[in-house]
Amino acid sequence: MNEQNLFFVLIIFLNIIFFYNLKKLTSILNLYDYPSNKRKIHKEKTSLLGGIIFFGVTLLFFLFDKNFNNSLKQYHSLTIIIPLILMFSTGYIDDKIGLSSIKKTFLFIIIIFFPILFNGDFQISILKFSSIEKNIQLGIFSIFFTIICIFLFINSFNMYDGINGQAGIYSFILFSFFLYKNINVNLSLAIIITLLFFLIFNFRGKVFLGDNGSIFISFLISLIIINSYNLKIINTCEEIFILMMLPGVDMVRLFIQRLLNKKNPLIADGNHFHHLMLNFFSSSSVLIVNSLLIILPILALIYGFNEILIILTFLTTYLVIFFFIKNN
Repeated sequence: MNEQNLFFVLIIFLNIIFFYNLKKLTSILNLYDYPSNKRKIHKEKTSLLGGIIFFGVTLLFFLFDKNFNNSLKQYHSLTIIIPLILMFSTGYIDDKIGLSSIKKTFLFIIIIFFPILFNGDFQISILKFSSIEKNIQLGIFSIFFTIICIFLFINSFNMYDGINGQAGIYSFILFSFFLYKNINVNLSLAIIITLLFFLIFNFRGKVFLGDNGSIFISFLISLIIINSYNLKIINTCEEIFILMMLPGVDMVRLFIQRLLNKKNPLIADGNHFHHLMLNFFSSSSVLIVNSLLIILPILALIYGFNEILIILTFLTTYLVIFFFIKNN
């Protein structure tokens, strides 16, 4: 058995052991999500250990990575592994004891700064737009801009994680896209396998990603996309926007709405797109609609449709659904 096959056998074995012992592990770590307020629609305490398996799978990947041909191979130790550990730890602590939005913001910025500082391939230094055929050099603002982009995506992903299966399916779509684009194939396939195991238990209400999972996965996705953008595998800002469109647009709407209502934009509420739709549709219907709003633009991108047309079509669809819900 070669090392690559051994790696995937271990990934499957790790998932089986983890999910078979999920109840026991959750009890030992005492990490549950309790149905304590209006935003939480589940009725029983639920395991928040979802992020641990993705964290473990990613660390296992880096143990084997010296034998794989992938674009992250040169970015070990300080530039990737330590920031990923710190992000996971921040999410785990937040799940365990709760961190204020100010503390989490401070920690996010410090951790995000780490890989950007030590490796330029995780820094957005130029904005390439296909729609206007123009490149914008960010110069001294590149580090600040990169931190803001990653920070906003982590928050938008966390906000999007509100219905069983929603964040899992979104992650599955993104890592399938990475696989299609030949981006970190072994890591992408390992995450996809783990997502399949996770979604089985998540749909049954047995486990949530938790902040440890949503923060870790979104940070990992951010680093992969920026690295791929700098390697010219992902070519334009429009392409990146399409990949992150639904969580990003809904986050911007929520931030504006909260600021207009003189509320902290980082404090969670029940006005997310999926929360609003749940007032009219079943959770499975909401999940299908949101999944289509993500996968159809990405498929259109793959088949070569005009990127601006894809974005405008999505925005029109999102707004039509939003105003229909608000006015009924």
